[in-house]
Amino acid sequence: MHTSLSAAPGLSRFLRLLPLLVLAGTPACFEKGGDSDDDEDDEFGDWGEESDADTDADTDADTDTDTEVLDVSVAPESIDFDEVGIGCTSERYVYLYNEGSEAVTVDAVSFAEDADAGFALDLGSISEEIPGGGSTLFSVTLAPTEVLSYGGSVLVTLSQDELSESFDVELGGEGVHGDEVSESWVAGEDAAVDIIFAVDQSCSMEDDQAQLAAGFRDFISALEAVTTDWQIAVANDDDGCNNSGILTPSTSNVVNRFTAGVQSGGGYYTEALLTVGKNAVEASGAGECNEGLIRDDAKLALVFVSDEPEQSTWVGGLSWDENVQAMVDVKGSEDQVVVSAIAGDYPSGCSTADPGTGYYEAVASTGGVFLSICDDFTDAASLEALASVSLDLSRYVLSQEPVEETLVVSVDGKETSAWELDADSLTLTLTGTPPDAGQTVSVSYQTPADCG
Repeated sequence: MHTSLSAAPGLSRFLRLLPLLVLAGTPACFEKGGDSDDDEDDEFGDWGEESDADTDADTDADTDTDTEVLDVSVAPESIDFDEVGIGCTSERYVYLYNEGSEAVTVDAVSFAEDADAGFALDLGSISEEIPGGGSTLFSVTLAPTEVLSYGGSVLVTLSQDELSESFDVELGGEGVHGDEVSESWVAGEDAAVDIIFAVDQSCSMEDDQAQLAAGFRDFISALEAVTTDWQIAVANDDDGCNNSGILTPSTSNVVNRFTAGVQSGGGYYTEALLTVGKNAVEASGAGECNEGLIRDDAKLALVFVSDEPEQSTWVGGLSWDENVQAMVDVKGSEDQVVVSAIAGDYPSGCSTADPGTGYYEAVASTGGVFLSICDDFTDAASLEALASVSLDLSRYVLSQEPVEETLVVSVDGKETSAWELDADSLTLTLTGTPPDAGQTVSVSYQTPADCG
């Protein structure tokens, strides 16, 4: 059945009021005007987004639940051993502190892979567990074997239940030798030398004896240009006992006494002078005729003067090399014995002298000087050479013990590697061509470190 509006007065009244109801129910935000899409976004923003206050509250909640850490520490955090001498050991301590109330465990103490050899750990005093409020310790040592920089680190791990913490203690140090030392000497200066002259007393030698005596003052002058620590004796007799006494710089009438000695004595061995020289050296002990002639700290030089070959084997004696060895045996060191000779030219001789066979070989084997008796053997150059070779120009005694690998040797500023060192006596011996008298021998070196 169809119902009309007049038949439904209630409905008719509602329809008349509908516009008013719509206006009364409109939200206030729509009265602002503007883009309806923006208004819709603002409305949903208020309902769906988290406020700043909410975010701050959540952050505070997160802070309240931070991860727990151990209340422990390690001191020091690094160790500088500074300079440690080669061959010495330096020790430092590392302390582990538990500042909490519960015990912690020492899980590991070890070197990192980068730690240099030379460092060592001593864990003999460390505790496996550190009580609350307690501490423990261990030590680290550095014992360098080379001159270099040492480095590395020690890793320490501590734990408590599920908590664990690691520490890294940095290490450093330098391996060093001791003091730097420099020394120098003038070659031959104040060197001690003992010189024995043995002169052939054959009649043919009278002019040569006189020439030798006349040149003695110049020989002494050449010697004293470098050293005044000399002793000289003339030994011509078969038993080797001296004919002049032991002459020194303080001897009065030294030239006259030398001259008298050169022109006296002689015997069966007068042309076998290596035998005479050997006998003279062997007669230098206490209570013997040449007592005091050969000193322990002096070089021994022998000068043989003859116009004939050396004839020891002709009279039943030793060969030239056996005689030389006998002299070396008495002195104790072959580098402390030098044989020189004034004899006939080798190998052919000259009109006034036969070749100095035997003497020539002895001179060559000991590094001496061979002067020709056929010429003027008392000229300045010859006497200077004879004086210089008599000196010990190759040996120098260091004042302190060196570290041998640091030793640098030079002659007149030119470095040389031709040397040997006797560590017991601290004697440096130049093994190449010895320097000339008056040249400067210099050394520099480092001493062993003082571990005290």
